Amino acid sequence: MAHLRERYDPAARRGLGAHITIMYPLLPPERLDEAVLRRIADIAAGVECFRYKLTHVARFPATIYLAPKPASRFADLHERFRSVFADADSGSHAAYVPHLSVARNLTGDDHGVDAELKALLARSGPIDCACHALSLQENGSGLWRELRSFELPQGANT
Repeated sequence: MAHLRERYDPAARRGLGAHITIMYPLLPPERLDEAVLRRIADIAAGVECFRYKLTHVARFPATIYLAPKPASRFADLHERFRSVFADADSGSHAAYVPHLSVARNLTGDDHGVDAELKALLARSGPIDCACHALSLQENGSGLWRELRSFELPQGANT
């Protein structure tokens, strides 16, 4: 899968690792002060680590992605951020759909990415994953970098 992201996801070529976005954009960089970082840390402290699987290939009009199950854990995190950062402009007013982008900005032909990704997933089966931390990322220089990582508390099932 990494080779597909590297080839078809411009953000991967600019340093953004495989991830499931909770909220984008959160706030403009000039508003990321200690109070905001404490609010994020408080959210992270209230959510235990959890396991999930990337189970199937899906798409938006110009994006092919892997969908996580259970999606509800990511939806819960999104709602927590939305309620704490009600003043943030999340950039989209569409319903939140948790996803791991593999190919973005596709126009017309998907270059066989959909079929190749489905074949990879069929051979390997669902991809087991765990969410251990929330990562605050920024790309002000054009390259993505992590500003801060917020560890999630260990739970009984992680």
